[in-house]
Amino acid sequence: MALTVMSENALPPDDPEKPRDVEKADMPAEDLKRALNRIREYTLAMRILALCAVSTVVGGIVCLGLVFFSLESKIFSTLLAQDAVYWSIAACVTGILLVVSFEAKRRRGEVYFEEVSNELQWGIATKVQSDLPREKPNLTYRIVLREFVQAAELPLVPGKFGPAIYAAALFVLAITSIVIWTFHPAH
Repeated sequence: MALTVMSENALPPDDPEKPRDVEKADMPAEDLKRALNRIREYTLAMRILALCAVSTVVGGIVCLGLVFFSLESKIFSTLLAQDAVYWSIAACVTGILLVVSFEAKRRRGEVYFEEVSNELQWGIATKVQSDLPREKPNLTYRIVLREFVQAAELPLVPGKFGPAIYAAALFVLAITSIVIWTFHPAH
């Protein structure tokens, strides 16, 4: 039988106000809290990276439009179109790097997510096997885990292929900007 290490702030086991997850998880309470904090960090990082990735897609589209309209219009110069091509490529490369970082954070976070989930489920399973009433994990733990799952999806293109679709779209935007700039007759 595994012993659990209780933090200094934890209440005695027979106290009804003590969180029962600390008692039922095999992982020491401090390790569980550290793992949950890591999940929170990954969740925040993924949200920031996803927002930045969406911003680079929008920036790439704006730059592509600027390339096209500056070459078609007499109002804008071809120098502006050239700058817009460079900005489009920079936005797309940055976006691809952001998507790769997002995916790396998601994978690292999933390791923590799986381990914490297994610990909490194991604690419930051992309670059920010992004929004690089945209890849900602490609400805070469940919220942290659910927030991670929601942050693990890129906006507008959810699913496991979302990062690949973002990267492909950014690549196509960069190539399109280069092609328009290179082959446009006004250039």
